Amino acid sequence: MKRKSENRGYMNRLFALLLCVLLFAAIPAQALAENAGSAAPAAEMRTDASVDGGASAKDGGIIDADKLREMTDAFLSERNIDPKDFSLGYVYTATGDEWYYNGDEWFYPASMYKVPLMMLLSEKVRSGEITQDTYIYDRTVREIEEYILVYSNNEWAHHIRTYLGGDEVWRQDAKKYAPLKDEEYDPDYMDYCYFNNRYMTGVMKTLYSSPESFPNITDCLLRAEPTHYFRLSSSIEGVYDVAQKYGSFDDELNHSFNHTTGIVYTPNPCIITVMTCNVSNYEKVISDAAVMLTEYTLELDGRLQAYKDEQAAAAEAERQAAEKAAAEKAEAERQAAEKAAAEKAEAERQAAVQKRQESVKKALKIAALVVIAVIAVFVLIQTVKRRFAAPQRGARPRREAQRDYRGASGRRGGAAYDGRSTPVGREAYGGDEPEFEDGEDERMASGRRTPDGYAQRSGRGTPAARREEKPRRKKLKIGNNYKPKH
Repeated sequence: MKRKSENRGYMNRLFALLLCVLLFAAIPAQALAENAGSAAPAAEMRTDASVDGGASAKDGGIIDADKLREMTDAFLSERNIDPKDFSLGYVYTATGDEWYYNGDEWFYPASMYKVPLMMLLSEKVRSGEITQDTYIYDRTVREIEEYILVYSNNEWAHHIRTYLGGDEVWRQDAKKYAPLKDEEYDPDYMDYCYFNNRYMTGVMKTLYSSPESFPNITDCLLRAEPTHYFRLSSSIEGVYDVAQKYGSFDDELNHSFNHTTGIVYTPNPCIITVMTCNVSNYEKVISDAAVMLTEYTLELDGRLQAYKDEQAAAAEAERQAAEKAAAEKAEAERQAAEKAAAEKAEAERQAAVQKRQESVKKALKIAALVVIAVIAVFVLIQTVKRRFAAPQRGARPRREAQRDYRGASGRRGGAAYDGRSTPVGREAYGGDEPEFEDGEDERMASGRRTPDGYAQRSGRGTPAARREEKPRRKKLKIGNNYKPKH
């Protein structure tokens, strides 16, 4: 009973230890799970940012296109001119705004082509390839420019066309002076030198914008055709300087082309190009058109300051709107970057928590397996101990019997198989050997069956023999200290 209670005590302590280990391992895992479930976001993100596009589309500038069209329609109606035979181009140089009437209609330019032709020659002077005093054939460049631009000499114009590489070459090179794209050119431009108003007005705008690139060209045009064309009217002649070039040509099909392009140097100069076909009294028509646009230019001059103020305010508003949009864009990008960084950090934290949980689970599994193994080993050891330590029913263990008869228990009066006392027994009995009745020592030593039953090697015999032996054992008292236990 004592051994069983001790085993139960061992088992209870082991189960308590196992419970403590499991609780100790489960508490960190539960804490990690609660921490992962209740974690707050690293930063609160604002998503209500708005971008104000504030910029408005620009209009056509200071020029009132509808008003100019109405003026031109009335102008043509008063003179009974077919609109398809008339083209008008206008540039207000103070703002750079342009306006065209039939600007894409192609006409034979007559002598107006001499302006881009001589601009090509003048560029060679500007680049240093030639000078104003360089001779081409038997005339200097300065003299040739005067012949062609002031007096519209056709013979020298043909010489310069050859000098510049021929018609195909110079016409291709002159495209750079106009804003037209290659696909916008009519094939007649390269084949027959046809111009439209956009091309010719663009060439004059280039000349006006960069006079230093074309030395002596504007000076020659300022001296061309005094009292004719743009300078016919007293409203212009003698009031404003005019750099102009006219063109007039009648072809075999009875088409009469008459044009003029020029720069009228009002306080804010304007560029005007008038192109006509089969228009009677063409010089007066060209002059009146120039006067109409010159007066409109003076009207624009009166509104220019207010227009500039409006443009400045619009530009400032556009700048502020652009700055605001840029700032809001930068803020949105910053918030997006912060959000991405927070999401990344949260993902990394979640991954770390998950990894930690997995490690804890793995450790718990290993600990559980170890504890189970320890318990199994302990139970196995206890089972083996109980199996080999339990006494045999009805007999003493062989080892204990051997100890009794070989002298290990001689202090209790043990004897050898032959009935003699062992040295230990004799010593315990004070040197006297025990006394046995006749034949008793032989039965105890032989271990064979007797009529009373099986005689065990221990010498204790059957129950009946033991009952009969009790009286005889009283004679075995040897010494004063001997007290038999059986």
